[in-house]
Amino acid sequence: TRALRPKESFDAVARSGGESARDAVALFASPVSSLRDSLGASGEWESRASSSSTSGDSFASRDNSHFLSSSSIPGDLTASRVRTLTTDSHLNTHLDWQKDNPSNSTNANNQQPREARNQTNPSTNTRQGATSQLTANSQFTGSLKDALYTYFGHRQFREHQEQICHEIIEGSDLLLVMPTGAGKSLCYQLPAIVLDGCTIVISPLIALMDDQVQKLKSLGIAAGALHSGLSREQSRALCVDYQEGRLKLLYIAPERLGLSGFADFLARTPPSLIAIDEAHCISQWGHDFRPDYRMLAQRLLKLRPAPIVAMTATATPLVQKDIAIQLDLRNPSLHIHGFRRTNIAIEISEVSLPDRPQLTEQLLSNPGSRPAIVYAPTRKDTESVSQKLSGRVAAYHAGLSHEIRQQVQRDFQAGKLDVIVATVAFGMGIDKSDIRTVVHIALPSSVEAYYQEIGRAGRDGKPSRAILLHSYADHRTREFFVKKNYPDVKVLEKVMAKIPAGGILRSGIRSELDAQALDNALEKLWVHGAIDIDTNDEVKPVSKTWQRSYLNQQIHKEAEVGLMSNFAQNQQHCRMMLFLNHFGDLSDNRNGCGICDFCAPVTSLSKIFRAPNVIEQRAMFGILEILKIAHRPQSITKVFQALESNRLVTDRKVFDVLVDCLTRSGAVNSSQDSFEKDGQTISYRTLALAGQDMPTLDLDALLIVEPSQSEEKVRYRRGKGTKSKTATKTKVKKEKKVYKAEALNDPLSQKLRGWRLQMAKKERVPAYRIFSDKTLADIAHSRPRSLLMLSEIDGIGAVKLAKYGNDLINMLGGH
Repeated sequence: TRALRPKESFDAVARSGGESARDAVALFASPVSSLRDSLGASGEWESRASSSSTSGDSFASRDNSHFLSSSSIPGDLTASRVRTLTTDSHLNTHLDWQKDNPSNSTNANNQQPREARNQTNPSTNTRQGATSQLTANSQFTGSLKDALYTYFGHRQFREHQEQICHEIIEGSDLLLVMPTGAGKSLCYQLPAIVLDGCTIVISPLIALMDDQVQKLKSLGIAAGALHSGLSREQSRALCVDYQEGRLKLLYIAPERLGLSGFADFLARTPPSLIAIDEAHCISQWGHDFRPDYRMLAQRLLKLRPAPIVAMTATATPLVQKDIAIQLDLRNPSLHIHGFRRTNIAIEISEVSLPDRPQLTEQLLSNPGSRPAIVYAPTRKDTESVSQKLSGRVAAYHAGLSHEIRQQVQRDFQAGKLDVIVATVAFGMGIDKSDIRTVVHIALPSSVEAYYQEIGRAGRDGKPSRAILLHSYADHRTREFFVKKNYPDVKVLEKVMAKIPAGGILRSGIRSELDAQALDNALEKLWVHGAIDIDTNDEVKPVSKTWQRSYLNQQIHKEAEVGLMSNFAQNQQHCRMMLFLNHFGDLSDNRNGCGICDFCAPVTSLSKIFRAPNVIEQRAMFGILEILKIAHRPQSITKVFQALESNRLVTDRKVFDVLVDCLTRSGAVNSSQDSFEKDGQTISYRTLALAGQDMPTLDLDALLIVEPSQSEEKVRYRRGKGTKSKTATKTKVKKEKKVYKAEALNDPLSQKLRGWRLQMAKKERVPAYRIFSDKTLADIAHSRPRSLLMLSEIDGIGAVKLAKYGNDLINMLGGH
């Protein structure tokens, strides 16, 4: 094993610091609020791509010198490239730095990830010598294979695991991109066993931490997780365990490293290894960017020279490069393995919104399709869809209490529930290998998020299925939420103009934006280095060069929606091949999967195929003739109108089915395009011949997809579609609660503001991160007398209710 600096004793640290050891631990042992420690994402559309920037979760304080600089942004990612980024060609990009990196290893055999391949059951094969807890004070003296069998019960490594473990033990920094279920965790846990000292693991969610700690303890490895779910006494005891060498692995959230003195505390007992899970969160170009991850390189300096292993299941070539740069990895080895999942059959169907719950019920009616996860876009959808599905079904979303979410997770893992209908808040840290089906009833936020979510199926290696139900309406919805979360740069510039050079209290900023939009704007300015917000809620401008950084991320988020839409609409390539190209897995043999709805269409469960009739054949030849005469891509609406005028097709839904048939046959290419009008980006689909010449159709090979039955007749004709019944009714707008500034000056409001300021200073976060002014005004106005009443106030989710609820109720009791 690699020699490390000798570990100081706890008493020696206390003497050298001139303070008692217990007092030193108490400085940072209190629970810390983290951005998503308790799965507390807020917002109706619970996209992991945008939840890190919703109001209500707490950021740790940051160092202004490490704001994202414009030099870290690829110069060619500009507005002019949005259209290029959202075409299928982007899925064929490769990572130049992989080619130049001699340490990059490849996956030659493309074996599917599975829990049981070449491995034995630890419950029956673990050697008796692993019964005592392995700590930092004890040392394992055997080989890697000995440790693999002693503690994990496996006789053989999966492909590449042994090489990765050896590189880590030798002290190399390493970037590991490997899909869910492929064995990433073992790649740092095994070196942690063999190396002297303790390994620090940085993980984003409590569920992930606790699940890993529980597993390690059951295997005889001393581990702990320090997070906001612990009491002060539990946190203090865990810190003492670390300091005195009683832990082999310590899990922490990235936000905890932002606490003053915490990195110094860890450095007094130098770790042997630093493992960073979900490392894509550090990248501005990742689908789950979190500012506190961006600060890790600076905060980990005191823990060097311990090697860093950065791990993620979803990172494109651009994100891979950014991770290495932002973490300051030193000559890192790059390992990208196993993105091909040979046991998951992927199928994607265009289905109107009203039809999706009924189709989902049909898809899951066969007992062999369960256990299953159904991903829905909003909390409301999870509740309504779960009520429409038969059997043992439960809803799961961040609006539920922590206790209910925990119970749902336990029941699902124990087999007491067959189906979970959830937002994307569900799945992280869930170790259930026999999930047979993953259904998405709306378009995911990005290709990376989609891959990660379907990766929860079939981890036992048995045949499984991933089904996506979508329509063009989903694309528009995703665009809407991106624009809402990333407003025009002029909106942010107007907010900046309201902030004087000497600073201003956040509550004093006068803006035409509502409270939520203003909080979002300030957060974007803070993330991109334009402003600083201290614990007194004072906002100060610190940079005038933030626009490029923001614009590039805005463009990137818009491009992610386009890429996901293109992925869903692509009918000309194997679904798994699209994933491999997207993630830059250069080692794969590039053969089709043989089981998706492109490779094996007749096996699809969400579609019914048949041969086209004579009228449909004539209409398809008409489409080809129109595209041949045009000599360039045509909007899909123009093609339909041309056929309609010739009375070849009069129903738009039938036309869409025929276009789908032609694209799957390879005769026609379909892509997304856009143009600017009145300051708005208008997206539309285009059609073009796949080649320059008129294609020859093999009529015997053509397959028509039977359309789903629905009242929705037009899905792509913007502004001309059939209105729903609810749309024809008079809209009743909810009366918004408006509070003037004077309303915050009553005694209760002042008391609440004082309490908020006290909490902000304690947690070292801006005051509005505790509660917004609007939420405080709502509390003062409604004066809730119970936790249930308090939970109904906008801005108070399950996490904040558990954290601050009792304090607030006690405070309100005297008014």
